[in-house]
Amino acid sequence: GSGGALGFKGSEDNNDGCSDVMHLGLVVLMSSPKRQRRSNFFAVSRAGPVGVGVGDIEDVIVEPRRSLKKDEALAMRRELLTWWDTPGTRRLMPWRRAAPSSLEERQRWAYGVWVSEVMLQQTQYDRAVTYWRSWMAKWPTAEALAEATLEEVRAAWTGLGYYRRAGFLLEGARQMTTGQEEEGFGGRGVPTTRDGWLRVKGVGAYTAAAIASVCFDERVPLVDGNVIRVVARVCGIRDAPETATKLFWSLSGQLVDSTCDRPGDVNQALMELGATVCLKGGSPRCGVCPWRRRCVVAADPIEYPPSAYPAPKQKKTPTKHLQITVVVAQRRHDTKIALVQLPSNQSVLAHDGMWHLPATLDDLQGLLLPRQQVRVTKDPITHSITNKRYAIHVDFALVDSEAEKKDDPLLEEGRPPQHTKNRIAWLAEDELTTKGSSSIVKKALAVVKRDCAAFLPSSPPS
Repeated sequence: GSGGALGFKGSEDNNDGCSDVMHLGLVVLMSSPKRQRRSNFFAVSRAGPVGVGVGDIEDVIVEPRRSLKKDEALAMRRELLTWWDTPGTRRLMPWRRAAPSSLEERQRWAYGVWVSEVMLQQTQYDRAVTYWRSWMAKWPTAEALAEATLEEVRAAWTGLGYYRRAGFLLEGARQMTTGQEEEGFGGRGVPTTRDGWLRVKGVGAYTAAAIASVCFDERVPLVDGNVIRVVARVCGIRDAPETATKLFWSLSGQLVDSTCDRPGDVNQALMELGATVCLKGGSPRCGVCPWRRRCVVAADPIEYPPSAYPAPKQKKTPTKHLQITVVVAQRRHDTKIALVQLPSNQSVLAHDGMWHLPATLDDLQGLLLPRQQVRVTKDPITHSITNKRYAIHVDFALVDSEAEKKDDPLLEEGRPPQHTKNRIAWLAEDELTTKGSSSIVKKALAVVKRDCAAFLPSSPPS
């Protein structure tokens, strides 16, 4: 939705006799037997976006709460949108734009937002932008993406990791263009509602709500890590996010109720607030936060330390140790590197037939024995896939140059991989990006270049 900057109502009386005070859903300290939680922060940091401040009120009781009063939620929404509408507040992103007037243009926009959301689940914004621009240049619409092959999609995704998400984008685009109503998708075309997006392959509650609210003005809340952090600190909720999911969704939903005419902007502003102001750790930028005078943590950061809200996860993810082998066929003028396409049930690093470095020479179907094989890494490469951590030990093998002539015939015939036989490809290093492969391949090659020059007749793989 669109709209101008929202201001506040003037001074008004409330029912407890506190007059000439801007009514923002706060309890103003007149005289109270309870312990006073006074924010010294207010006395030194009153500057903020226009319309956000509360005058000279410094003595404010801000208590933890697990719900918002209606007038408080309304005032918070106004403050948030005023901050969002302030020039320079929001980051410029290529998928952010004014809402188009036609449904068809909104659907094209929603496709781009969908791609961006999936990429941002994998990497930071600065890196995602580069991938997003390249992706949209190749496949500017869902219809264009639906015509791509899985190998092309994986190649475009190379370096982002967790390749199942790339496959989900392709499957989702095909859902949209074929209209798989028998699966409950709801017909042909880019969905326009949260429920429609929830039927798209790989789309969860957050992504569905983000697209529906931002692109189609549906009044639905969303919750991600940024939203949880903001809400937890403002309301003083120390619960671990995984145990308080419903609570965070409920509080977020109070900001986009039936009276909200800019749900997309509210949701974007809430996420932006968490990403740029209410930062992780112990150093949030409270001085520029539109909700600083409502925030339990800002009011008393000693008793309510920012780093403790929300409660951090206590469980450490165990590290699994794996092995891979960089197999090189050294010829007179160049080198070739072996990749294998393993069935997904043979390797935790190979999703749905993705190309990868072999674990051992056994993956190469008993090709010629190596002339040299050495353990490269004293310390393994570290790698993460979502919440799983791996320590990957790298071996290096130099094989007879005739080995690279023994490509798997399945490659030439174009038949799908079989569980009884791995597919093998021998590629120069600059050809590796043509295959959908993990970033582990690049990391392993860098280690080989660094440590194995002595085992090569002339130079490391290049």
